[in-house]
Amino acid sequence: MWIADHLDELSDDEIEALADLFDPELQAWEELAEPYRTDLVAYCREQLEMEPWAGVDGEPGQLELFQDISESVRLQLEGKPHQKVFHVQAGHGVGKTRGAAAVVNWYFDVFRSITITTAPSDDQVRLLLWKDIKTLRKGRNLPGKVLPEDPHAKGRGLVRDRAHDLEQRWPRNCENAGPAP
Repeated sequence: MWIADHLDELSDDEIEALADLFDPELQAWEELAEPYRTDLVAYCREQLEMEPWAGVDGEPGQLELFQDISESVRLQLEGKPHQKVFHVQAGHGVGKTRGAAAVVNWYFDVFRSITITTAPSDDQVRLLLWKDIKTLRKGRNLPGKVLPEDPHAKGRGLVRDRAHDLEQRWPRNCENAGPAP
């Protein structure tokens, strides 16, 4: 499917963001981003000025998770078997959302991608995750454009948000339903 076949379905902001993908500045950024492709921790430290916290008592923290993600991407780029799913079990206020925002920013910047995010509710995507994504990018000379710019706006963007109301997609009693897709 060619993007040109669907330009009439895109908003002006989306068309502008698509054009940005071919901007010479973004192409120059690609060279600078190369060392970060398999080093999420370095990207966080050097581009986002964020220090991932290390786990304690044998439990992984952001640092170990980010190292595992980096290793998985390295293996994938080499065409080797790799881990595809990472589970994060943690309490409130330990940095899960901030960590997810860092991963979204890293992936968007180093792979020049359309990045789609999900969460159980619209507010969790727009008011928590997207707030952190934008906060981490603010004032930095990072490429691309995060859409929508207004966290309350409905709409799509090249770094996109998409929330799913899980209760509408899957019944509350899922005992025999199997794992969610």
